[in-house]
Amino acid sequence: MTPDNNPATEAVIKQHRGPSFVWILPLVAALIAAWLAWQSYQDAGITIEVQFESAEGLEAEKTKVLFRGLPSGTIKQLRLNEDLKGVTAIIEMASEAEPLLHENTRFWLVKPQVSLSGVRGLETLLSGYYIGIQPGDGEDRRSFISDNEPPPSSKDKAGLYLTLSSDSAASVYRGSKLFYRDIEVGEVIDVKLGDHQQQVFIDLHIDDKYRQLINGGTRFWNASGISIKADLPEIDIKFDSLASIIAGGISFYTPADGGALDPGKILPLYSDYEAAEDGVAVTVKFPARTPLSEGTKVVSQEIVIGRIQKLQFNDDLTSQTAHLLIDPRAKPLLRAGSQFWLPKTDFDITQIGQLFDGNAIQLQPGPGIPLFRFEALNTPPAKRPGIPGLDIRIIADQLGSLDFGSPVLYRQVPIGEVRGYELIEQGKKVLIHATIAKEHSALVKANSRFWNISGVKVNAGLDGIKLDTGSLTSVIKGGISFFTPEIKELKNATPNQNFRLYQDFDTASLQGKLIYKNQAGKLQIRLVSEQLGSVKAGSPVLYRQLPVGKVYGYQLAEDGKNVEVQVLIDKAYRHLITSKSRFWNASGIHAQLDLSGLKLQTESIDTIIRGGIAFDNKPGKGKAAKFNQRFTLYPNKQQGLYDALAIQISFPAGNTLERGAELRFQGLKMGRVDNVKLLDPTGRIEARVILDQQAEFLAREGSRFWVTSSQISLRGIKNPEALLSGNYIVASVGNTSKAPRATRFKGIDKAPAVSLPGLNITLTSPALDSIEAGSPVYYRGLKVGQITGFTLGKDLQSIEIYANIQPKYKKLVKTNSRFWNLSGISADFGLFSGLQIETSTLDTLVSGGIAFDSPVASKTVGPQPRFKLLENAP
Repeated sequence: MTPDNNPATEAVIKQHRGPSFVWILPLVAALIAAWLAWQSYQDAGITIEVQFESAEGLEAEKTKVLFRGLPSGTIKQLRLNEDLKGVTAIIEMASEAEPLLHENTRFWLVKPQVSLSGVRGLETLLSGYYIGIQPGDGEDRRSFISDNEPPPSSKDKAGLYLTLSSDSAASVYRGSKLFYRDIEVGEVIDVKLGDHQQQVFIDLHIDDKYRQLINGGTRFWNASGISIKADLPEIDIKFDSLASIIAGGISFYTPADGGALDPGKILPLYSDYEAAEDGVAVTVKFPARTPLSEGTKVVSQEIVIGRIQKLQFNDDLTSQTAHLLIDPRAKPLLRAGSQFWLPKTDFDITQIGQLFDGNAIQLQPGPGIPLFRFEALNTPPAKRPGIPGLDIRIIADQLGSLDFGSPVLYRQVPIGEVRGYELIEQGKKVLIHATIAKEHSALVKANSRFWNISGVKVNAGLDGIKLDTGSLTSVIKGGISFFTPEIKELKNATPNQNFRLYQDFDTASLQGKLIYKNQAGKLQIRLVSEQLGSVKAGSPVLYRQLPVGKVYGYQLAEDGKNVEVQVLIDKAYRHLITSKSRFWNASGIHAQLDLSGLKLQTESIDTIIRGGIAFDNKPGKGKAAKFNQRFTLYPNKQQGLYDALAIQISFPAGNTLERGAELRFQGLKMGRVDNVKLLDPTGRIEARVILDQQAEFLAREGSRFWVTSSQISLRGIKNPEALLSGNYIVASVGNTSKAPRATRFKGIDKAPAVSLPGLNITLTSPALDSIEAGSPVYYRGLKVGQITGFTLGKDLQSIEIYANIQPKYKKLVKTNSRFWNLSGISADFGLFSGLQIETSTLDTLVSGGIAFDSPVASKTVGPQPRFKLLENAP
């Protein structure tokens, strides 16, 4: 073995100075986990709590918080407060909404509102109620108390913002409209008292496209309210449209040479355009015997455009000259061909204003040059010429509300009009001449059937009141509608063909039998109910809001006490009907209305218009329904599908309830009346109430129950659901939740007086007059509180009236404040001075109200003060 001459190679050892590749994967995983954690933190919502007076309109996992129309949060949970006087909504806000959540941020529930200023929030009928939010300043916050009404709009919209000043709000409310030449150009965004409570400031917003209508000489006047002036032997009552009395409104006129506008200047609000010293002077000569008086309105196309300012008999004593003051917006109507006349008194329901101020002078504009002196016509001008088309003759038993110009409708679209009418057959029938527009004449066939949709049809009985109306136009002007049954050979109607006018659609369609003749493959069933409600031929049958059939007829049941409704279920859905099926009436709208808003609930839009029936199946497998099988039609879903704890409540005489009436607590539906029986001849009744599972806390000693009915006034409709479904029961709980269980209660006669936040005061008066719970309390025309209740005084000779002043206005009440009654009309009569009549607003004229004033240099009152209520203003 030869030795290796090559020397051994030495190993070279190098030291690795960087991190090992083995740690790269864990490091990447850690970075990804950190990124995911950060994203989760970023996407996590912010939980806040908002307190509401009641849960009305609020639903967990459904009601959203919207900011400028953008969803910003959702209610996750609702719970009753420990004092049972409110509810708390647990809301998860989007993380992007964190900058909105500050100390002065305001929340409120947006819902349909019917008030004197109009109807707002109708979009919630389809999308549901939502919570509005207005950002505020201050420190960060997570707990809030909601407002009862929306706050004033923030001045961030494009347009012009102005402030008007007045001694009184005088029927102007937030939301009242601003008009120019009868076009809406803006609205009132806020009404508030000045710093020294001596003036009322009204903030306006004018749309940006109309801001050029305002200049330095613009004059604003109040287009609402009532003005009464009386001198022997006449009494003149002047007011604008009924809508402006109820909703309030402001109009203005802008001269061409008014100069530049200073947006920061506070402008005056005049009581009317006469007080604004603005108008067009016009003279019209009338016969001497024409019944005119100062203040008589001038109307053109049902719009008030002026009044008589002065009357003067002419030297010949056979004529009189009326000096008119015409709204400057109507100046283009004053031309050489214009005609004035005073129509004869012929009152009907569409002219209800004549009850107050008599006939109005009518103006029909004409062509020609501008003119300001006219001679009135002795009789109205001839009716307008008719439209060209197909002339038909419709024979009716009576004319009803039909008149010249009443529309003829097809599928609620006007396609013709009434041209005239006359008596025939020795006065036993009415012949109506109608014309169908030429382009629609092919819609009328020889077998078409017409019915009257005029006015409001009322069917009243012991089971309630049923109202049936057509369109708003047909309610006011009358109208005729028609349909054509399907037959093999349809022939066009001939000119001057005679048709019969039926009373309503059911009669014209033979309760739907002329429409639903094809029943092949469909399942026919019968539903039995105590009353028909709003169900009609053609009303849909719904399964979980899906139309699966229709009502094709109805008749009185064999026992003569119930109604039997015939229903056809479509072939594709007949398997849904089993012995477990429960049907209920889903017709029309279920409404809940109070001063805080309006809640509407319906099965579908279709059922609002045509009525409807809904059904579902109880758990378990049922047997397939047979042909013509009978089912019970329940008045609502709860009665059809639910059973729970029952309690007995006896009520004093004078209270009325019906089976199916609701029991409510804090605005929440907590049960229903299952049965009502008479206890004795005095009229006392006992109601058996089925409580929901969540309402078991009401079945304890100390709970109180009373019956609530609807109350109607020009301030709105209180408890309008009683008009639709009858009276209902309201409950309140005792002082402790540990009270023993009870199932029998004695109801009270009326709602107990409540103590609201703010200043609660007591007023003593010898009589109640028109004051009622909910009547407003005013300070300088601004509503600052309301009446919460009243009772007979301890001396049995006086009335104690309880009022609540809102917290932000309680400092207005001083130790020597003076309160007086605004209810009704105050009249002062003198043989030579005439009759002077004073009233505040139409609301206080009907429903009562109280006003007060306070000397500036006076001390504020302590809690629970008492004052004497004066009969008239001091």
